[in-house]
Amino acid sequence: MWLLRSTSREDDQGFSAEKIHSFERHTGLTSHYANLTSCITAIIFGAIHCTAWVITFPNDTERFLWMISSFIVIAVPVGWLIQHYSPRMARLAHMPVDYMDIVGQLPEFWIFIFQLAGTTAILLYILSRFSLIVLAFLTLRNLPLEALETVQWTTFIPHV
Repeated sequence: MWLLRSTSREDDQGFSAEKIHSFERHTGLTSHYANLTSCITAIIFGAIHCTAWVITFPNDTERFLWMISSFIVIAVPVGWLIQHYSPRMARLAHMPVDYMDIVGQLPEFWIFIFQLAGTTAILLYILSRFSLIVLAFLTLRNLPLEALETVQWTTFIPHV
C-alpha cells in the first residue's frame, strides 16, 4: 500500500496549498514476511548444498571448502533469525525485554564488536556463496567415469 504524505499550509493571502513531501511504502508486515522468507530460502539453499558432502570431490581440500561454505550459508541466516526475532519472541511471551534498552546499556566497545561480527558474517556469507559456485565448476574437471557414459534412455521408458 502506497501512502502519500502531504501537508497543507496557507500562504500570506490565506490560500491553502498542498505540498507533497514524499512517497512512502508502508512495509509493516510485508517487510517481516520478506525477511523471514529470504532467511528460510537461504537456509534451504545451504541445506541442499550440505547434501553434496557425500559426493566425490577431486581432493580433500575442495571437499573441506565445500563443507565450510555450505555450513556458513546455513549459519549466517540462522544467526540473523535468532538475533532479529528473539526480542519479538520475548515480547510475545510477555517478557519485559526491550532490545534497544539492552543495546543502549552496552559499552561502545561491545557495540563495535557486534557490528564487526555482523559485517564479518555478511562478508563470509557472500564469499561462501561465491566459493560454492567456483567449487561447483572446479569439480567438473575431474568427473568420475560413470558421468561420461552414454545413457540408454529407452531402457527407462516402459513401452509396449
